[in-house]
Amino acid sequence: MKAQPILKVITTDISNYDRVIATRDIELKLESLRDIKRKIAMYEEQEKVLQEDIKIFMGCNEELKNKEGLTLATWKVSTTKSLDQKKLKESGLDLEGFYVEKQKRIFLIK
Repeated sequence: MKAQPILKVITTDISNYDRVIATRDIELKLESLRDIKRKIAMYEEQEKVLQEDIKIFMGCNEELKNKEGLTLATWKVSTTKSLDQKKLKESGLDLEGFYVEKQKRIFLIK
């Protein structure tokens, strides 16, 4: 099933839009979407469990190989840098001008 493009992008104030009554077709699509989201959550939980089992097996080793020497998985240390927002706020700098307020629509399944 190929997703249909959204024909109109709303760029104006979106806080005053009203409700619309779902058709039976839309209700069925929402039901299918809920089912898919449940399955994804289940698979993601299974993925976490399997990854943890493999990591426990690997222990401190960085590489997992099969009997033929082919690398099956790696688990290496990765270093990243990020901005410490707490320290930045504590620095006393006036940051208000750096914040940008945006409006967006959030799609939630109830």
